[in-house]
Formats: sequence, C-alpha cells, structure tokens
Amino acid sequence: MKVVLLIISIISGGVQGTAYSQIVFEHEEEKKERALPIHSLYLDIFGNAYSYSLNYEVINKHNLGFRVGITPYFDFVINEEELPNNNYRNDRFSQSFLLIGMINYYFGTGLHRLETGLGMVFSVNDRNIRPGLPSYPAMTGTIGYRIIPYKEDITLRIAFTPILSEDKFYPHIGFSIGYIF
Repeated sequence: MKVVLLIISIISGGVQGTAYSQIVFEHEEEKKERALPIHSLYLDIFGNAYSYSLNYEVINKHNLGFRVGITPYFDFVINEEELPNNNYRNDRFSQSFLLIGMINYYFGTGLHRLETGLGMVFSVNDRNIRPGLPSYPAMTGTIGYRIIPYKEDITLRIAFTPILSEDKFYPHIGFSIGYIF
C-alpha cells in the first residue's frame, strides 16, 4: 500500500518529499535499538547442561550477558542389591539438579549477534545416578548465533556448547527458543 501511495505521489508531482520521509522515518523506527538491559527466558536443548535446561539471562549495556539455568532430573535410583535374573530393585526416587552459571559476550548490534561465553555447570544430587555423562562440576562454553529482536518477541539461538569435565570433552550443538522482555 505504501508503494502505491509513493508511486501516485511521484506521478502527481505533489508531496514527493513528504511521502518519502514518512516511509524512511517508519523504516528507521523499526530498526531502533532495544532498551537495555535485555531480559530473556528460554529453553536450551542439547546445550550447556548436556540435555536440556531452563535459563534466565540479562544483557547489560556493555553487551555482557549473565545467565543462570537449571535442569531438573527425576530418576529412580538403582539399589546395588541384585535380584534373581540379573534384575535390580528400584526402591528410591531421586531428585537431581544441574545448575548453570555463565558470562556471555555479544558481538554486534541489532537483530543478529555472535554469542560467546564461559561458565560452570554444577550438580546437586544425592548420588551419581548417570554413568557415562559428564562428572560435575564441569566447565562449559558457548559460541554461536543469536537473534535478539527489537521488541518483546521470540528469541532463537544455535550454538556450539562444549562441556569439559575432568579429562573428557563433550562437544554439543545446542538449540534455544525463548522470550525476550
């Protein structure tokens, strides 16, 4: 519709500058930078907590992001007492949590940003119930692409999110979806 109005005003020789300035003004308003600080809540899948995590992050005016996350695990703990036919008895319910703390730096401005960061992952549980997974505390990092919209909206992220635990390296690609406010 704006294009049609612009063409009509150019052909008529009338208010060419007015129509053009209004279009440019609206376009510049759309690209207006977000007010700081930026807050976001998002779900991270296959990211810094190995499987999934719920995260909160705040990004300040220096493009530094401070992130905290939690991953609850609810498992039955296998008792070491072996039953007939090599079966084990599940007699206790365990609640375990992974806690994430990270500092991120964002390169660029506007909608598209490069996210880099370092942090730690801690485990809060009563017993080591996940053999074959990283032992905690562990170091973690992030390098990836993040969409930070200009207003309250959905944010997306894809990143390389490795975990370094004791002497083992666990490379991951994480995907995140959340809400910026």
